[in-house]
Amino acid sequence: MADERVRDEIRAEADRLEENATFGQQGNLEAAKLWTGWSWALGSVIAVGSAVGGVLTFATNGLQYLAGGLALLAAAATGVHGTLRPAKRAERAQSVAVQFLAIQDRARRLRRVDALTSADDSVLRDRLDEIASQLDAARERADPTPRWAYLRAKRNIERDGGQTHRADAR
Repeated sequence: MADERVRDEIRAEADRLEENATFGQQGNLEAAKLWTGWSWALGSVIAVGSAVGGVLTFATNGLQYLAGGLALLAAAATGVHGTLRPAKRAERAQSVAVQFLAIQDRARRLRRVDALTSADDSVLRDRLDEIASQLDAARERADPTPRWAYLRAKRNIERDGGQTHRADAR
């Protein structure tokens, strides 16, 4: 009886780890989408502003003012791009999302397979601690999830079925 209660607690804790990893993964994927968009948008402003501004520099009829404005816009976008480093943030968010997905899978296997088949509760406890440590490491590596990204992740998970596998629907 005591062993079954321990197993139930291990399964419950593995479920919590899986849920935390699921939200971490989805939140980081949403953040990666935003940072990728910012990278493309700022890069486009830099490229177009510089190119068109350079061409208009040789124009007449006051178009030099437009060239100067585009050059200033491109310079400002370059400064923002260099400060925010959206491509690097997107890459890190994507990488952390993959790390969270691996943790999610490990926790699910512990909960749904290992806890039902292993004869040794201490082995299960060690695996649970290992997964918890991996989750802590992923959290430390991740940037804070913006509220809007969390809300989109929550919608993806709960409403849109973004984390449902065919095997779970059977």
